[in-house]
Parts: sequence; C-alpha cells; structure tokens
Amino acid sequence: MGLKELQDELARLHRVCIDTAVFAYHLAEHPRYVEYTSAIFAAVEQKKLEGVTTTITLTELLTYPAQKGDAETMREWELYLTNFPNLLIIPLDQPLAREAARVRAETRLKTPDAVQVAGRIGIRTPACTEPMRS
Repeated sequence: MGLKELQDELARLHRVCIDTAVFAYHLAEHPRYVEYTSAIFAAVEQKKLEGVTTTITLTELLTYPAQKGDAETMREWELYLTNFPNLLIIPLDQPLAREAARVRAETRLKTPDAVQVAGRIGIRTPACTEPMRS
C-alpha cells in the first residue's frame, strides 16, 4: 500500500487500532516506514480519527530500552504513548484477557497479538494496523 492509499483509507475511518510496531518504527524514525507512521499519527493527533491500542503496546515498546538499561528512553516513550492526543489505551483487564483467549484459540495468534485484536473487537474498531516488517 502506498502513502496515498493509506491516507485515503485513514480518511474513511473513525477509529484505528495501532499495533506496537507502528509506534516502534515511528519512534525509531525507520526510513522505510516513517512516512507511513507519520501519516497515521498525524491523523490521530489532528482528531481525524481516534487511535486505539492496549497496554501490551506499552510493555512491548519499553522492552528494548529496558534491555539496554536505558531508563530515560523508557520514561520518554511511556510519556509519549500515555500522553498522545486522541489515543485510547485499553488496559489488560479480565474481560480483555478472556476475549484475547477466545481470539487466540480461534486464530492461533501469539498472546500479544491476540490482546491487540481483542481490544479492537471490544470497542468495535473496524481497522487495525498490521505489524510492519523491515
């Protein structure tokens, strides 16, 4: 999908589930994806659509700086995520865990991906970003 197609797709949505990889590539300014991630986050920030993710994203996003012992980056990324305008972060609670188990049983997705999908289902989000591969 090209940038124009992504922007057109975003324009027709009111809400989008954002996978951890989108945040990671955006924060790392990955040269292959930053143009796309910027389009997603600009649309969310400008309230053209609502962004949705789960607390699993926070766990996955902070793992890399935690492995490096980089507490400063952990704080910065957590603040970025938790204060991003128009972004709903769904906590991993019992109902979400139960829905994630159902999703995982039906799809064989790994637990973090099943939680993201279950979060999307729980609030009836029509679209979810797919994990990007470098």
